[in-house]
Amino acid sequence: MKNKDVDNQENTSRLTITNGLMAAMDTLCSILIFVIDVSKRDLTQSENVDDGWRDGHSGYGFYVGNIRSDDE
Repeated sequence: MKNKDVDNQENTSRLTITNGLMAAMDTLCSILIFVIDVSKRDLTQSENVDDGWRDGHSGYGFYVGNIRSDDE
């Protein structure tokens, strides 16, 4: 009888530890996905900022929208 109680307690503690580790891994994966998504968004937004002088997709120059309007 005592053996079953000890085994049950061991299984419960192992299950608790396993659930905690899985929750921690899930949280870390969510944070990693969020950071990657935000960094991708920043790269595309930094290229297409306001009109004027900037380092755009066609090089440094004067842009109106996505069109470089100066001729060199």
